[in-house]
Amino acid sequence: MAHARCSRSTFYVHYDDLDALLADAFLGAMEIVPASGQDHCLAFVPSLFEHLARHRVLAEPYLVQGHGGPMVPALRERIHTHIRERLDATAPDLAQTQRAELAAAVGGAVWAALLWWLEDGRDVTPTDAAAAILTLLTPGLNRVAHA
Repeated sequence: MAHARCSRSTFYVHYDDLDALLADAFLGAMEIVPASGQDHCLAFVPSLFEHLARHRVLAEPYLVQGHGGPMVPALRERIHTHIRERLDATAPDLAQTQRAELAAAVGGAVWAALLWWLEDGRDVTPTDAAAAILTLLTPGLNRVAHA
């Protein structure tokens, strides 16, 4: 509450307890990564970085230090699943194992970039961090999806 510069009473106006705050932050992140959709498989990345920037005080200890319990692997799996589903739709000429490997690599790269940014990238805006990962990953994904 001190970091957020709010009083205890203000906190309790919005949340019943700390678990409710954590659930709100993680559920918001889960909603940003679509379960399915027609967009590019990384279209969610800028919004996810922005969301985590708003909840950075929670995201750092829970994502970087691993104190988020089952919510952390659930978010990571949601990222991987979304990327895999979009690759299945946009790169059907690739073998199933190739799509699985590519989804794992791209999802892992997004996850690693998020963790780096939360831990070491304090001077990098969420917009710039998202743009950097998209700049690195999009050309290769576009080649594969349109091969």
